[in-house]
Amino acid sequence: MLPLVLLVACGPTFVTKEEAKQAVEASFAQQNPAGRTGMELGGKAVWLSAFGFDEKCLEEKDLAFNDDPNKRSESAKSVMRISPTYTAQRFLTASTSGGYCLYVGDDPQLEITEIKPETDTWHVTAKLGLAKSNPWSSCLDERFTTRFLDVVDAGDHSAAVRDPSQLALFQGKCPSPMPGGEDRPKPRARPTAKPPVAPTMADVQALVKGFDDALYAHDFPKALSYVSCANLVEEAPFFGACSVGELVAVGPQPRGQERAEDGTPWLEFSVASFAEFKRIVPERKDPTLYHVTLTHKRTGRERSFSVQWDQGKWNLLGVVDSKAEGLTTLRFLYDLHDPTRMAIFDRRLKGEKLDEKGQPPVGSEEDLTAQK
Repeated sequence: MLPLVLLVACGPTFVTKEEAKQAVEASFAQQNPAGRTGMELGGKAVWLSAFGFDEKCLEEKDLAFNDDPNKRSESAKSVMRISPTYTAQRFLTASTSGGYCLYVGDDPQLEITEIKPETDTWHVTAKLGLAKSNPWSSCLDERFTTRFLDVVDAGDHSAAVRDPSQLALFQGKCPSPMPGGEDRPKPRARPTAKPPVAPTMADVQALVKGFDDALYAHDFPKALSYVSCANLVEEAPFFGACSVGELVAVGPQPRGQERAEDGTPWLEFSVASFAEFKRIVPERKDPTLYHVTLTHKRTGRERSFSVQWDQGKWNLLGVVDSKAEGLTTLRFLYDLHDPTRMAIFDRRLKGEKLDEKGQPPVGSEEDLTAQK
């Protein structure tokens, strides 16, 4: 029989293996609330900092483009930077002061794969995951989701995880639970029903206030409910095919101190207040549309946004015009009071492959034919 002193030295005596396991499970539950879960991507420009992804998987699944670290300074090479594709940006459902929040799935899960004893420590290996995943979480690298932990004496002969933050699946300022709105519905037909009466300025002001207040509250699903979306990136018939991913980089009208989590104001700094709206002009060729004009405070040009009678109520017309280098966003100050712009918009809604200036998109078959 081995001496008693050697038996004691074989492992921790302050808690049992089962108690160490229970401490890890308790810390995990504290670090990871149940429900919709998000990862914060850092930055507001084309490239967003990320972590934990298999880069090849992101590109193979058309989720994101990867920035070449060799084109950056030596100090910035270690940071993973990605730019979500238009198709996959719909999973960005929240904005923070430091970036955007990517919805990655529901209900974080813990699997303890190994618990090894040492003199005064239990060494624990755990794998983290999600009960409900999505394409983004399916590209998380196993090296990122595997965590190595130490369970030690808390000082009163109870078990404590030495660094509980290691059990957080994701770090950052994302809300919990993450907001929804990631579904991008199938396009529906262009609205055609004529409104019972023309919109009044009071109608416009009420609509604009509801939309702007929702943007200010970062309630993007609610803000989207005020929008008649013409998504020209999709295939005809174009209408209604928008997710909140097309709104997360859009901000409210400036009010008070600037907030880092707000995107570019939807009226693009054109007016100081909604009281500066000028006229409501009916669109001759589309009875569902009315254009609200204003004078741009910097350029002095007449600009406009449009309201549309859509599914029994007035909505703001938002246009996804083309895919952007960074996030593709809805535009509202689209100047359809201009007959030329309205004619081009109308042709595009009828299926012609044109850009907003009425030209074939660069690199398209029509563009190459025109060049010849």
